[in-house]
Formats: sequence, structure tokens, C-alpha cells
Amino acid sequence: MQQPAPNTNRNVKLQKKLPLVLTGKLLPGIFLLIITILYSRQLAYSDYGKFQTVWVLTSLAGTILSFGLPAIILATPSPMLVRYLKEHRSAITTGYCVLLLVAMSLIWLSTSDFSWYLRAMVALFIVLQTACIIGETRLIKYNSLRQYVVINGAYAVIFFSVHIYFLYHSFSLEKLVTVTSLLSAIKLACLLLVKNDHKLPEDNFIKISFIKNWMYTGINEVTGIVTRYLDKVFLLFLLTPADFAIFYNGAFEIPLFAVVISAIENVMLSNISEDVSNKTEAKNIFRESFKMLSLITFPVFFFFLFFHTETYRFLFD
Repeated sequence: MQQPAPNTNRNVKLQKKLPLVLTGKLLPGIFLLIITILYSRQLAYSDYGKFQTVWVLTSLAGTILSFGLPAIILATPSPMLVRYLKEHRSAITTGYCVLLLVAMSLIWLSTSDFSWYLRAMVALFIVLQTACIIGETRLIKYNSLRQYVVINGAYAVIFFSVHIYFLYHSFSLEKLVTVTSLLSAIKLACLLLVKNDHKLPEDNFIKISFIKNWMYTGINEVTGIVTRYLDKVFLLFLLTPADFAIFYNGAFEIPLFAVVISAIENVMLSNISEDVSNKTEAKNIFRESFKMLSLITFPVFFFFLFFHTETYRFLFD
């Protein structure tokens, strides 16, 4: 009986894994997009500006705090990752304390019109969100994808319901951030409770410049997010919340592209990490991943190229 080609097996694996990862990422993204549309139409400009300030800081400070760790978890062979984290625990802890200080300083300086309690809750929410992203990465790494989709789907539905409740009752950003922080803590607990049955091979230790890869990945991600949000961070200091709300809607990015790219990156890196020494297989994975990415992003790109005005008016007019 003829055995299927390894490349065919890998393509089938990519095609099975991608829809689950994409679903797990799209559900929260779609609900957050709907929330953004509803809040932009219903809230006062000042309240909406403060609400979006929280999400700008979540994206920026969260990326600083994670510093490329999710990508490193996906791209690094499991034996090496576990061994390195154990052997360099104190150095990693020190590094993350510095990153935490930088992220918290950014939050504190950017929210001068927030109460002390709200500042503290925003900081807690961002830490929990970052931890959840790392927890989700662990499930993707070890192919616990059904649990990943169920947890993210349940979280997205409850997250959406909480925002709708506060929108149509008395809106309070402090209460909203408090409840969503509690929800994120519950999600994190669920992610950590998922058992990992993946066995680590003892004799498959591949020597890679781990710390160099981590530094490059972290610097690349932080530079990318700072480039995207630098204008918004400066305007947080210069504009009132009401003016910032108008600017934010004018500079709004449709999250579909970022979600699709993130899902394909996660699947691609986790598959490559299974055999990092096989350069031919890595090239095949890159090729197939970009084919799938092109099938999604090019049609969407051309749709928004020709219908961007109508889309913006429909969402925010």
C-alpha cells in the first residue's frame, strides 16, 4: 500500500488545524467589533474615548508585557522550551519584572483623567489578558484546539453580554473593567485547567540560539505595535477623551486581517516547531500557509479597497 507523501500529510494537518484556530480567534474579534460599533453610536464621546483608551493600552502594554513569548512558545521545540525556562527562571523573572514596570508606567502616564481605582483595574485587566494569550498559545501548541475554541467561544459570548448590559443600563467604565477583569481571570483558570498529555522526548534536544530568537521576536513585535499605536499614544496626552473618540473612529482598523494573519502564524509556527531541522518541510509549510492566507486576505482587501466609504458609513455613521 502506497504511503501518502509527507507534504500531503502536512497540508492536511494545516487545513484541519487552521479552521479551529481561526474560529477561536475570530469569535472574540467579531464580538469586539460589534461592541465597538454599538458603543461608538450610543455612548457620549467622552465615555467612548475613555473606553477606547483602555483597548489602545491593552494592545500596546500587552505586547510590551508578553515581549514575543507566545510566538517563541509556538516556534520552539517543547523539550528545549521547558528546559530553558527551568534553567533560567530567575533571569526570565527579572526581565519580566522590568517589562511589567515599563507597561505599568505607560498605563499610569496615559490615564491621568482616570481614577486611581480605574487605573489599577486597567493594569490588572491587561496583565490578565496577556496571561490568557499565553495560555491560549499553550493549547494551540499542544493541539488542544477543541478546548481552545470552547473556552474562547464561551468567553466571547459572556464578554459581549456584559458589554451590552452596561451599554443599555447605567454605563460605568470602572464597573465594566472590573467585571471583564474577573471574566479574564476565570478564562485564565479554565485555560490552565486543560491537561496537557503531550509527552516531551528526552533525547530530542535541538540546539538553537533561544535567547537571541526571543530577543529578536520581542523587539520585532514591540516595534510593530509601537509603530501602529504611537500616534494614538501621543494623542492620549494631547486630546480630550471626546476628541480622541472621533480620531479613533477615523483611524479604525478592521480587525479581520490581523486575526487571520495571527491564526495562520500560530498554526505555521507550531507545525514548524515539530521538526525545526527539516528546512524543506519548513519551506513547504510557509508556502501552503501563504496560499491559505492569500485566499482570504486578497478578496477582503479588494472589497474594502472599493467599498471602504460605504463600510465606514455603515459601521460608524
